[in-house]
Amino acid sequence: MKSLHFGTTARIATASLVVAVTGCVVLTKSKRPALSVAKPATIAQPTATSTSTSTSTLDRIPTRLSPRERLKRIAVLSEESVEDLSHRFQAASSMEERGMLADALAMKGSGEAVLELLTQVLSEPDMNNRRALAEALKNLADKDGLETLLSANAATKDPTVLQQVIEAAGRMATPESVEFLVSLYRGQAVFPGQLRAVTQTLSQINSPEAARMLGSIATSATEPGLIEAAAHGLAKINNPAALQRLVDTIAHVGTGDASLRASLLQMLVRIDHPSTDPYRSQLLTEPLPADVLHALQQQARRTS
Repeated sequence: MKSLHFGTTARIATASLVVAVTGCVVLTKSKRPALSVAKPATIAQPTATSTSTSTSTLDRIPTRLSPRERLKRIAVLSEESVEDLSHRFQAASSMEERGMLADALAMKGSGEAVLELLTQVLSEPDMNNRRALAEALKNLADKDGLETLLSANAATKDPTVLQQVIEAAGRMATPESVEFLVSLYRGQAVFPGQLRAVTQTLSQINSPEAARMLGSIATSATEPGLIEAAAHGLAKINNPAALQRLVDTIAHVGTGDASLRASLLQMLVRIDHPSTDPYRSQLLTEPLPADVLHALQQQARRTS
């Protein structure tokens, strides 16, 4: 995967996405398209001259399905062309049907499929329906689709899209997606809870890049929820570097928040990977606070 650029311009292999300040999307064909910020525009709709199968000849999608049957149906739908799925969206008579189509486009995963899904999400006037359709974006794992999604986010700060972009980036768990999450944490928040959402997503990625950022958040944040979320991620990493960062986090928190400190000490006890033994032994010889030494001793007993 090529390195992603998170500015307002990015190359996409399948279409040109023009995002207005209002968050609308226009889908147009081109060979070497680019993503750019533009003046407010309208949503492009599929034309009647499309060469794909006519909407009237497409089977109606059954909506009263068990979860297993629904997943199978979505997998079948994802084999259809983006053009046919777009026609189905226009003809869909219920949110259940549209939700399945959204999931099929996300499963398809190509840049073109993601652009079509974004078009449908951002053209939905009802906010609850928009959120329901956007839920499909978080299941995206295809590299081309993720690149398109990240590029779209660079041009529109629609909270509905951004929340799903964060989850999709976490599922991809590449150095590029971690870089994007770090930029979101350090940039201006677009929706309430964005910093915590980014921190929780980083805590699900087991990589050196994510661990460094979690350590930075844990030892610099002032909001208890952010500190705890980052510390949870460090505890899951379970290596000597995570152990050091947790000890540093406890020192950062101090004794002002007894509940948070107790939670961090419990996380410290759970770091029990054999690779941490030498470093833990070294820490036990240092003049640390009594509760930290006690947690390290409990940790040592767990691994013995």
